[in-house]
Amino acid sequence: MTKIARVADGYGRTYDQAEEHDAFYLASATLLPRAAILDAVSRRMTSADIGLTFGTSSELADYRIKRLGLWREHIGKRVGLCSD
Repeated sequence: MTKIARVADGYGRTYDQAEEHDAFYLASATLLPRAAILDAVSRRMTSADIGLTFGTSSELADYRIKRLGLWREHIGKRVGLCSD
């Protein structure tokens, strides 16, 4: 199946959702390096503080934290086994 990109009104630019997602991911990885995010999460920094530190939005910080699989740790929830 051929994928057709939509053209933005009046600008002649195309919009491809997959490309936009890839660009967002690349931006988050570039601006918020893995080691720095691991350190920030381990120090219990808020998303807003991470954003301020790295010059990004808190939403981009949240996205990067989630993509790195650190969201539960970031919000302070632990997964554990219950003992009977």
